[in-house]
Amino acid sequence: VVRAVRVLVSIPEFYLLITGLYSSIKAIIFGAMMLVSVILFWAVISVELFHPITSRLDFHQCERCANGFSSIFAASLTLFQQIVAGDAWGTISLPLVEAEPWQLRFCSGS
Repeated sequence: VVRAVRVLVSIPEFYLLITGLYSSIKAIIFGAMMLVSVILFWAVISVELFHPITSRLDFHQCERCANGFSSIFAASLTLFQQIVAGDAWGTISLPLVEAEPWQLRFCSGS
């Protein structure tokens, strides 16, 4: 095993590839931690701001939408779905903004 590692390190191109991979993994992990912390921060705020409104709205096409901001975990999942995955943004956000237009400031990301 040591001999195989020594041979792999002795090839300069492979050594550059391994060190670059190591550096990029560090950046990816740091970026993922930042993303999780930002989503958790906004999940706490969205539970306070959005849940009282979404709990009284009637969502015909979405059975999950009324509980989308009921807890921090549900809000984190909803924010991840909408922001990172880009999936079903209008399903919960548009009825929310139609019910309370001042929520547009938070739903639009500005």
